[in-house]
Amino acid sequence: MAQELKLRLERKFPGLKIAGTYTPPSPSAQSVEEAGLIQAISSVKPDIIWVGLSTPKQEKFMAQYWQKLDAT
Repeated sequence: MAQELKLRLERKFPGLKIAGTYTPPSPSAQSVEEAGLIQAISSVKPDIIWVGLSTPKQEKFMAQYWQKLDAT
């Protein structure tokens, strides 16, 4: 689903640069492989990180990770 959303957004907004997508193995923030995720985000230094899990999972995820992720 994440890859499909990426393709649709790139078609709708020419010039949009999506640095990558990540789909965790399960919908819970606890199952995220933390070191790999932090490394992947640090390597591309995105301006925006969009989290689309569901409420309240996405809020819990960002509360846990926002200070660890290298993004503006």
